[in-house]
Amino acid sequence: MKWLYGELPELEAKEIITPEAASKIRGYYGEIPVKDTRALVLAIFSVLGAILVGSGIILIIAHNWDGIPRNIKTLLAFLPLIISTVISGYVLLNGKESPAWKEAAAVFSGLSAAACIALISQIYNMGGNLHDYLTICLLLAILPIYVFNSSVLAAIYLLALIPWTFNAPNLYGHPDITIMITYFAFIAATTPHFLSMLFNKEFSFRYPWLGWVRSIVLVITIGMVFNHLDINIIIYSICFGFFYIVGLRFEDFSGPFLKRPINTSAILVLMFLMYAMSFQDFWDHIDFDMKYKYFLIIPGIFFIAFLSVSAKMIKEKKLDIIQSMVISFPLAVVLFWILILCFPSWDILESLPYLYFNIFIAALGILSILRGFRRGVLLDMNVGIVVLSMLIIVRFFDSHLSFVAKGSVFIFLGTASLMANWYFCKRLKKEKA
Repeated sequence: MKWLYGELPELEAKEIITPEAASKIRGYYGEIPVKDTRALVLAIFSVLGAILVGSGIILIIAHNWDGIPRNIKTLLAFLPLIISTVISGYVLLNGKESPAWKEAAAVFSGLSAAACIALISQIYNMGGNLHDYLTICLLLAILPIYVFNSSVLAAIYLLALIPWTFNAPNLYGHPDITIMITYFAFIAATTPHFLSMLFNKEFSFRYPWLGWVRSIVLVITIGMVFNHLDINIIIYSICFGFFYIVGLRFEDFSGPFLKRPINTSAILVLMFLMYAMSFQDFWDHIDFDMKYKYFLIIPGIFFIAFLSVSAKMIKEKKLDIIQSMVISFPLAVVLFWILILCFPSWDILESLPYLYFNIFIAALGILSILRGFRRGVLLDMNVGIVVLSMLIIVRFFDSHLSFVAKGSVFIFLGTASLMANWYFCKRLKKEKA
């Protein structure tokens, strides 16, 4: 809209539109909304202030800690929690609607509760481990997230799941279904907070960065939860296939891709999986022990949700051919995984998945290039070139050709990319002329 308003004086001067028409356009669209960054800055510094105050109290208490009587230690351990409770009560009772107040109160409450638990455990020598400690902290953080509608505390909560997962018992031994259920329960606990922003179209500064934190945490931790089960390809393909289709349906595509964390992160993960599955060695080690069949419950739930949303999108004809190919990828992965497990003696399955995904990636790249030329979108064309180039590069690293041959191919790919962009820009200039 800002661009349109900037063009109106020139259009009036050239008598393309009348002053009355320009006035009607301005009246129809109204004033240009001015983004107020003060709320963002205030929220950031309020959270930093809460963290610094909490850290300062802990450091002061820690000074000469060993010389303090146990009763005083206990009182000091609860002091940050008491202060945070008073601040939280003040924010809630006085109707403080400022995001800065709410975020600061939520973060201070979460950190003070965590500090209190750690200090009490140390004072009374309760023992325990990091995993159990983080479990308690995560449970206590859930309520403040929703009471204060705090995205900062939700992000800290999600980041805490990384050490929680990596310190889980039996992580490197026999798989534990309790860990899997607890992990997804913790993920689900903050999901309504995130989805409320998505469904209500609240694509402000909170939504993108919380979405990226959530996606990064999932990428890091899901594989550890299903460690030693050889179903990581299934859970990653299905989960991020589901996130891709949800992003297509609900995220705002009018802005840059960084503001679409669900869809963009899903594309990156799915593309990585596609290239990984284009190696023949990838499919030589597929195995699954059926005594761990209960671990397939979560992937099964995601798969049903993925099929439901995909079917609705297809029925509403909201998918183009490239998007349809992307959502077919998890289906192909599940199909090949089942076939390899059920029919291990079939010789054709030794090469069929490898060939299929190489052809699949090549078709995806070619279709993206063609769509870019047809629609006149340079980004689509370059994405297709990158997809094809990466496929050729990984195939060359998978071969035994000399460095000279590989270097020559890279030069050819670079030259072809430059020529395609040059031709495309020349064509656009002709069309504008």
